[in-house]
Amino acid sequence: MEQEYKWKFLFEAAMKEILADDFVRTAIVSGPEKIQMKASYYDSEDGFLSNKMHAALRLRSENGKKICCLKIPKGGEGACRIREEYEIPAESISEGISRLPSAGADEQICRRIASMKMRKICSTDFVRRSYSLKTERFSAELSFDSGFAIKGDKKAEIRDIELEFKEGSEAEFHAWAALLSDKHSLKEEKLSKFAQAMSL
Repeated sequence: MEQEYKWKFLFEAAMKEILADDFVRTAIVSGPEKIQMKASYYDSEDGFLSNKMHAALRLRSENGKKICCLKIPKGGEGACRIREEYEIPAESISEGISRLPSAGADEQICRRIASMKMRKICSTDFVRRSYSLKTERFSAELSFDSGFAIKGDKKAEIRDIELEFKEGSEAEFHAWAALLSDKHSLKEEKLSKFAQAMSL
């Protein structure tokens, strides 16, 4: 289950301030890792995934490595999102759908998706600068993303800060995220990258 905070990334200066903050700096164990991410999102003609399941299916290239991902929302509050997330290496969306059950995705849902004709509905193209974090109580990933959301001939800028829980104490992770948000007056980003693209 993915637990992730998403905030608006307004200025490069904000990133420098966050990374210079002692409580962030002392938690960083590696990074930055720079990743070029290009993703295509898919759905059926009747919008089964986005309209009925409120899910996102994508094929994303991460520095040239292709990964298929299915995300299904499970709630969350404020800037925090909770989702089922399943990922598998794949060269095409059809291959990815067929292999997602091996990553834990529901086999019936995958079979149903596989029976549908999938079409590309939008895309994203951005650079991620990520840092691995580790405290005494939890580990996480802090990322700064900048690039574009694309739908047809429309294009809009993407600028997000993401903080994703990896392992350890969930309570301490949420407390740390709240402190980060309060100290740096971070503003919630209500839309996922997929939703930002689909809103164009």
